[in-house]
Amino acid sequence: MAGDRDGGEMTTRRNLLVMLGAAAGAPRALFAQAKKPPVVIGWLHGTGTNKASLTAFKEGLAAVHHTEGASFVNEARWAEGGLGQIPALADELKQKKPAVIVTYLDVATQAAAKAAPGTPLVQAVGASPVDAGLAGSLARPGGMVTGVTNLPGGPSFK
Repeated sequence: MAGDRDGGEMTTRRNLLVMLGAAAGAPRALFAQAKKPPVVIGWLHGTGTNKASLTAFKEGLAAVHHTEGASFVNEARWAEGGLGQIPALADELKQKKPAVIVTYLDVATQAAAKAAPGTPLVQAVGASPVDAGLAGSLARPGGMVTGVTNLPGGPSFK
């Protein structure tokens, strides 16, 4: 009987060790988070001449430890063939489901707002989004458009 009991204790110890070993490896499997896909950032530029702005944007993100391809992906569209192609480029961007669209020039902001009305827009260069009907006021834009304005006569807070 003593032999049976010793054999049972050995089995119990072995099972305990197996369970402890499994438990040690379990957190990796159980608590591992799925890797998040990179955020898509749309980039709609009214001309094809100022690609330095996109480079500066990427450098700014890299400075705060955001890596292109890992944490974000840029989907850039440039109206190199003329402003008439901006609405089609805005539609292309919409299909990529960007988290935000950065626009250059009023025509790009208007086209993006029309193509992707639920997507936040950041107007990097342009006139007043208030005058374009895309924001309620500069102080409280509301809606989906924000950004920088170039107002040569000074801001008009409506």
